[in-house]
Amino acid sequence: MRMRKAACASVVCGSAFGAFVIACGSDKNTATPDSKPIDARPIDTVTPDASPYDFSCLNNPPPGTGSASITLSGAAVEVSVSFSGGSAMPMLNALGSASVDACKNQGSDCTLTNHFGTTATTDGSGNWSIGPIVPVPANSPLDAYLHLTPPAGSNPGSGDVPVNVYPAFPFVADQANIPIITFPKTLITELALLAGKTQHATNGAVLLLVQDCASKGITGATIHAQINGTGTDYGAGAVAAPGLGSGSAGGGYIVFDVPPGAVTLSATVGSVTFRTSPAQVVTTVASELTATQVVPGAN
Repeated sequence: MRMRKAACASVVCGSAFGAFVIACGSDKNTATPDSKPIDARPIDTVTPDASPYDFSCLNNPPPGTGSASITLSGAAVEVSVSFSGGSAMPMLNALGSASVDACKNQGSDCTLTNHFGTTATTDGSGNWSIGPIVPVPANSPLDAYLHLTPPAGSNPGSGDVPVNVYPAFPFVADQANIPIITFPKTLITELALLAGKTQHATNGAVLLLVQDCASKGITGATIHAQINGTGTDYGAGAVAAPGLGSGSAGGGYIVFDVPPGAVTLSATVGSVTFRTSPAQVVTTVASELTATQVVPGAN
């Protein structure tokens, strides 16, 4: 896979796993210029013919080899919300003193051989870096996710929800500008209520960005989220999140109250459903947020 290059717009930084809200080069607590009020209205479906989405990479497989060593870096950001006049305006706060770990995907924990590199601590601007990591076997893709532990004690952000960030495909080269997005636990509860949902402490939530092959955010997608790929489709309760994604282009969605386990994710746009080959699987954890990107295929 050709790694997607990070590109900063007014409120967005791209990365291997997508472009969620992030303050590009700023740690100020301000509303983003392109931010829109969070809207929990039902998602209107669209068809590929009605929208200029690029599906040319549909089901393209990821590469089988990668660099000899890989370094991952980015910034941690807390999203708070200012409520005014019935609208919710996202605010961005750089998150310092948080811990970031690189963990083996589908590992039983994040220790010993399931832990890559050393634990990073975010600086005052939220920046962090892990690596170089040497994949095993040599030159194999690094099938890893990132785990953020909020600051301890009375530090700002100590009440935030832990986050697990999964790339769309395993890392095959150095990746910079990876955003890790978290929310105060109380805000997750409030946002769920605004969407007509209840976020139970025994369940997790999924934050995802749906993009086409040209990295354009897709609005109006139908989200699918099933434990082990069967049974209840928790994605049916997904709500659009215009405050997340490529500014006004959108593509951000939140699925609340998903039970812990291996969750198979996909999105449907008209007659096109992706990603099905290979299936995209992330892990949800009680009282934690799982973030990822859903794309048609490797690009």
